[in-house]
Amino acid sequence: MIKVKNYIKDGDRFIPVEEFNGTLPDPEYIDSAMELIINGIPIITCQEWDYMDDLWSYITNGFEELAEKSEWKTYFPDQPIELIFRLDKNNNKIEVESTPSRGRIRAKAKLDEFLTAMSEAGQSFFLRMAEILPDEREDYEYEARRLRETVAALQ
Repeated sequence: MIKVKNYIKDGDRFIPVEEFNGTLPDPEYIDSAMELIINGIPIITCQEWDYMDDLWSYITNGFEELAEKSEWKTYFPDQPIELIFRLDKNNNKIEVESTPSRGRIRAKAKLDEFLTAMSEAGQSFFLRMAEILPDEREDYEYEARRLRETVAALQ
C-alpha cells in the first residue's frame, strides 16, 4: 500500500494542502511537506519539509529519466536529503530510497501502484497550488499535465 499526502507548513503546523485556506508569506518559497509511506515504511515525512512544489517538479523529471534508464537520483531543494528511484521493469517493481537525518530508508512497491499514487498526489498538489496562487496557475497546471503525461508514458 502506498500513501502520499501533501501539506503546507503554517507556523509549526502542517495543514493538508487540500484544506489550506491561508495566505503564503512568500509564494517563491513555499514551506511544505510530503508524506510518502510505502508498505508501512515512511520514506518521506513532515520532518523533511522543504519546498515541495520544486520537489514535485524534480520527481516529474525523474519519471521522465526513468523512461530511459533504471535509476534516478535527486536532492531535496533546500536540504541534503537524497531521493532515489530504482526501476525493475522486468518484475514491475520500484525501489524508493531517501536519506533523511533519521537514516537511510528504503522500500519496494509495485511499479504501477507507485506511479498511480504519485501521479494522483502530484497532480492534486499542483492543481490545488494553482487555486492557492492564481498568479502561478499556468505554471502549476503545466506541471500537473507534465506529470500525468510522464507517468502515462511509463505505464
